[in-house]
Amino acid sequence: MNKLKLTFLLLFVTSASFGQQQKPQVKSIDEPSSLFEVNLGLVSYSYFNVLAPSLQFNIAAPVSRYFSFGVLLSLYSTPKPASRKDYLGNKVLYSPQGVRGGFLLRASTNPAKSHFYGELIGTGGKAFQTGVSKNLEESKANEFMGGGNIGVNFKGKNNSFFGVYTGFSLGKLNFDMNDDSEKITRFQFGFTYHMKT
Repeated sequence: MNKLKLTFLLLFVTSASFGQQQKPQVKSIDEPSSLFEVNLGLVSYSYFNVLAPSLQFNIAAPVSRYFSFGVLLSLYSTPKPASRKDYLGNKVLYSPQGVRGGFLLRASTNPAKSHFYGELIGTGGKAFQTGVSKNLEESKANEFMGGGNIGVNFKGKNNSFFGVYTGFSLGKLNFDMNDDSEKITRFQFGFTYHMKT
């Protein structure tokens, strides 16, 4: 009888131990995770007298609980031409367009829930139809800027977030046609769709 009790006890202990080993590990919702983000908004450059719709993609990975580091890709284009005087004093119709890429370092209050965030960005890219000349080839310029954004993201279903953002950057345009450069500022604002991965 004692042997039977001992056998049942051993079976119970073995089963319990096996069950604990097989129990799946559930990732905490508060644990930092990578993000994919789409920004849709408007951008205003001091050198261009027109607002341009912009589309930006951000991909970042956590470096700590509250900080993420990643890359960005942004495009902008005006829907209709603006006018300005070129370097010869002639009126030029132009439609500013551009593409830029860069890096971002973001700090968030609590990335797993609705949260505020601020980020530092550094970008480089190409601007087209800057209005410096009627010749489209001569109107190109290289763009280099640094600045920051602030925003708020509201938690939606699953791992999605919706929010708003605004930002400001300083930099310069180096024109292709000559060695001239122009100091510029950029102001941007818009809406965000943000997804944890």
